[in-house]
Amino acid sequence: MSTDAQVATAVASLLIIEDEPRYLESTRLLLAPHLDRIDTAMTGAQALALLALRGYDLVLLDLRLPDTSGHALMAHLRERHPGTRIIVMSGDSQIESAIHCIRLGAYEYLRKPCEPEELIMTVRNAADKVRLERDNRRMLEQIEQSEQWHRLLVNTSPDVIYTLDREGAFTFLNESVSRVLGYHPDELIGQGYAAIVPEDELENARYRLNERRTGERSTRNAEVRLKRKDDLLKQEGNNSVMVELSAMGMYRPLPDGDGEFLGTYGVARDISARKQAEATITFQAYHDLLTGLPNRALFKDRLGQAVVQARRHGQPLAVMFLDMDRFKVVNDTLGHLGECLTHCKFPGLTNV
Repeated sequence: MSTDAQVATAVASLLIIEDEPRYLESTRLLLAPHLDRIDTAMTGAQALALLALRGYDLVLLDLRLPDTSGHALMAHLRERHPGTRIIVMSGDSQIESAIHCIRLGAYEYLRKPCEPEELIMTVRNAADKVRLERDNRRMLEQIEQSEQWHRLLVNTSPDVIYTLDREGAFTFLNESVSRVLGYHPDELIGQGYAAIVPEDELENARYRLNERRTGERSTRNAEVRLKRKDDLLKQEGNNSVMVELSAMGMYRPLPDGDGEFLGTYGVARDISARKQAEATITFQAYHDLLTGLPNRALFKDRLGQAVVQARRHGQPLAVMFLDMDRFKVVNDTLGHLGECLTHCKFPGLTNV
């Protein structure tokens, strides 16, 4: 047997229960290269004591024992150690004995004397199944842990993460949708994406929220307005939220190279605060901070637009300039306080 094969099958422990010493020792030596650990017992009492100390993946059982029957021991194993595979070795050639053992949960039934190759193959096959089951359990645990981490990351994300089916109905929403839009995820599952889109925004959202494209052509950082729930609207007085949306189509690969469209995956980031900050900065850049009236920069911008429009249409343009005498003296002597007092007495005036 090759070293690789030994490593592949050396993953299981075996308890041999056999009352004939020479047969017991020869069996142990024959199977030792294929298993991690082999323990032996010559009576049912010894076997029960070992089973109470540790678990075994495999049990090689002789039905004839000096202190108990093999069938009684099998019943104990099925009740207390249901994950243990039992390989029965018996000199009984009656078919009823084999059927009874199978009903008691025997993995395999071998008749004594059996060929060494048959015994090795039976034990190796059982050990391989143990290995596969362990690998499967380990992979399932890893998948479950990965899914738990994924759910944690998705649900703690500040962004709204969603999926749509091929008809455009929500199949998943993370918990951030409650904070951003006021909806519980369960309220939107099964509804179309239009449920959270204002009517005047539907055309803009149609091919963005419900994106079918992938790669470079998919939606990236597109600005879309979403509708808030009525309860949240009453609390905050704002009926919509501006989000930055990235979305892409999800496809199942097909043998012919084309993909079957499954739905849409998207991430929406609330940018209301950023848009408000941008609006504030823009307003401050073109308006006087004290009076709130348009400043020189906005005046030049609007005057430039008016000149261009007048030239295009061949129309005259008039500009009226109003000044306030000695207003600079007020600014220089009283600063912002003087300007505020002046604004209170003459609302609407600003220094241009």
